[in-house]
Amino acid sequence: MGATGSGKSTFINLVSGSDLSVSDRLTSCTREVEIAPVFQLDDRSVRLIDTPGFDDTERSDIDVLREIAQLLENQYKKGTRLHGVIYLQRISDVRMGGSSTRSFRLFKKICGDLTLKNVVIVTTMWDKVTRKEGEQRELELSTDERFFKPALDQEAKLTRHDNTTASGCQILRGIFDNHPLALGLQCELVDENKKLRDTDVGQEFETQTKELMWKMSEDIKELRKELADMQQSYGREIKDQSGEIRELQGELSRAVVKLATLSENLGKLGSDLDPNAVTVAVMGPTGSGKSTFINVISNSKFAVSNL
Repeated sequence: MGATGSGKSTFINLVSGSDLSVSDRLTSCTREVEIAPVFQLDDRSVRLIDTPGFDDTERSDIDVLREIAQLLENQYKKGTRLHGVIYLQRISDVRMGGSSTRSFRLFKKICGDLTLKNVVIVTTMWDKVTRKEGEQRELELSTDERFFKPALDQEAKLTRHDNTTASGCQILRGIFDNHPLALGLQCELVDENKKLRDTDVGQEFETQTKELMWKMSEDIKELRKELADMQQSYGREIKDQSGEIRELQGELSRAVVKLATLSENLGKLGSDLDPNAVTVAVMGPTGSGKSTFINVISNSKFAVSNL
């Protein structure tokens, strides 16, 4: 597991001789979970599972989460336990931004505290930085409470990958002696018969999404105020400033779309709670009252424009 572009598919191809799709850009080639063919290493049969990142360029985080959850649930029901989980992180990233931090928090919830001892956090892209830069970032990642320190305190391991077959194989050898364990999410879904929304990772996803929705709502308020002030201030000269206004309107439109997407993702998280739920699309021209209609009957808080 790991963010888009962290080298998951490349790592698997390198050590297993597989031919999974690989991108040389920070766009996703892994659009769904892929299981590489079994290969032999030191007389052990090894099977590696490639997953899309939570910041996937083609799919929403909730779609990725639901697919990973489905795979883990099915594997657990078959009696399969994971010997280890490898989480890849680019050391070349100048900082671990909000998206990366949120992704790792979701990853931790998927694993559960008791399984973190079978986790290996692997830093990649060391050839993209100087040794000093890499070591400084590695130290920050391993000692900062916002990043990997909590997982390392619970016996997760941190190591480097230099993009060679020998390096990748050595990382796998460090997993061979692990006692295979069920991940926290697997136990919740199967043993405790929880719905995804009620699991630890589901609750974490819901919390993160609501935080992002609140921030986006505040941004929309500020953009609308800025646009109104600009239009009032320019008055008759508004034509001369039409380019600046259009740019602001475009930014506002993108923010509204992003807020609607976050709300949709939140709805998808709970969609498995009621198999008899009725899904209805509300459509119409801009200004016809779609968002207002939905807010009135569902007590939602979609952004509403008076234009």
